[in-house]
Amino acid sequence: MNDLLLKGPDVLNPIRAVLLRFRRGVHAALGDIRKMYNSVWLEYLEMHLHRFLWRNTEEEEIEDYAITRVNIGDRPAGCIAQLAMRETTELPMFAHLEEERRILEEDAYVDDILTSHNDLQQLDKNTKRVEEILRTGGFFLKLWFRSGQSGRQDIVPGEQGAESSTVLILPNQMRKGDNKALGVEYLVEED
Repeated sequence: MNDLLLKGPDVLNPIRAVLLRFRRGVHAALGDIRKMYNSVWLEYLEMHLHRFLWRNTEEEEIEDYAITRVNIGDRPAGCIAQLAMRETTELPMFAHLEEERRILEEDAYVDDILTSHNDLQQLDKNTKRVEEILRTGGFFLKLWFRSGQSGRQDIVPGEQGAESSTVLILPNQMRKGDNKALGVEYLVEED
């Protein structure tokens, strides 16, 4: 099926620009859109390219199914999801939210939103309004990570909540206080 589909234009923001804007304010927030691609419904005609046959056992009749949402494996999935998010920001009901619309249009990279502001209260207002815009389009965020808080907890072997008495930390695992902003180390408590 992917051979029939065009990838679409590159609508991703330049990653360096997103990271530079993220670092310009004193207070920062990182948001991650949950299941971004699956948040976008396919149009009726597009569902026909996502039809498949299925049966659970050899005795059952073969049935015809269709996928109704964008899948991460689809060639144009990234473009479709980005454009759906941006079109949500252009709804007339959000015309007055200029900064929040800018955040979604310029400070987002795939499903990550990285923004900052010199005023913590304004940053909180911006993030709440960004969530409002996203909810209208069917997009939902995981928890925001804000500067000054790691959101991670220490796991002490032998204590309640620890899964075993031996905790191994592999080189690719993040420890308490570690975080990454689009692959670049970000010290949440200090930065």
